[in-house]
Amino acid sequence: MAARDPEDKRRRLIAAGLEEFSERGLAGARLDRIAKRAECSAGLLYSYFANKEALFDAVFAAIVQRVVDEVPITADDLPGYAVALHAAQRDNPVEVRFAVWYELERVDRDLEETRSAYDAKTAAVRSAQERGIVRADIAPERLLALVLAIAHGYRDPDDGRSGDGGAAIREAVARLVAPSPT
Repeated sequence: MAARDPEDKRRRLIAAGLEEFSERGLAGARLDRIAKRAECSAGLLYSYFANKEALFDAVFAAIVQRVVDEVPITADDLPGYAVALHAAQRDNPVEVRFAVWYELERVDRDLEETRSAYDAKTAAVRSAQERGIVRADIAPERLLALVLAIAHGYRDPDDGRSGDGGAAIREAVARLVAPSPT
């Protein structure tokens, strides 16, 4: 008899949820398809998540945690951080599709995982500002938002064929965050 592994089941449900939600969004996703993809029963799904919205939020929280773990903030090198974030996004198109659905369908949510990650990044930017490494005339949360917008929003006009998307991001963020001469 196979050993029970609740964490493995939860991981499978989150992975299956990611696939289903990225294809259909929250409104179009069905828990029976998610359970089938995770190779478990719909009833078991409910023992891990109260409802579809709770699973949707758990998938988003898992993505946030993965990005925080794999692309930690480097406020002393915000251009490099932006390039790394952009590359992580490029390498995970299913997560990007999910994030777009999340932004559309859960605009009213402020998950603890997201708030905590953003607060930590803001604190890192504030520290870099205090040390004179990045410009201090823009509030740290706004400066971070601008860096994230560049990292996540940049689309290479030649679809990456030239391979210089990272250079464009690096240059734009470097100019944005450069300390003003005194």
